[in-house]
Amino acid sequence: LRPAMYIGHVNTKGFMEMLKGIISSAITSTEANSISIKLEDNLSGKLRLNNLKNESENSWRQIQAGPINSHLMEVFVLNALSKNFSISFLDANYEKVGGETFQEGVLVFDQGEVKIEYSFIEVKFQLDEIIWGADFTWNHTYITHHLREFAFLHRQTKFEVKYREENEDCR
Repeated sequence: LRPAMYIGHVNTKGFMEMLKGIISSAITSTEANSISIKLEDNLSGKLRLNNLKNESENSWRQIQAGPINSHLMEVFVLNALSKNFSISFLDANYEKVGGETFQEGVLVFDQGEVKIEYSFIEVKFQLDEIIWGADFTWNHTYITHHLREFAFLHRQTKFEVKYREENEDCR
């Protein structure tokens, strides 16, 4: 089982709290200076943490077994609550240097256990309808409002949020 108890609420508020945890940890532990969030219609999205100064093991198992990089803790939760999930580590030239793919929290693709240096983390996810419920939809107004407040508190970091509403691209 992949319980939703990790975030307290399986709704937009719970998702937002989890997202703010990921962003806050990324800002404080990796000095991310730019964060991009894209929300898609089918409860999927993409989160990109840019210009990181970090080194890590490229293995979910190694990361879980060893001391955890604090910016990855909340990412574990997002993985547990997603139907499909992938994490990619990219170098300064946007070349993929590592990554793993999961389905319903289970590892399905692993690039091996090697130490990597990366500048970007890209997380792609599709929330699990069984956990979040068939009626769950993105509340773009709520999410962008809270991200604007969060961005105000972290002025050194650039935030970009993209989504579609009524067949129109929004930022």
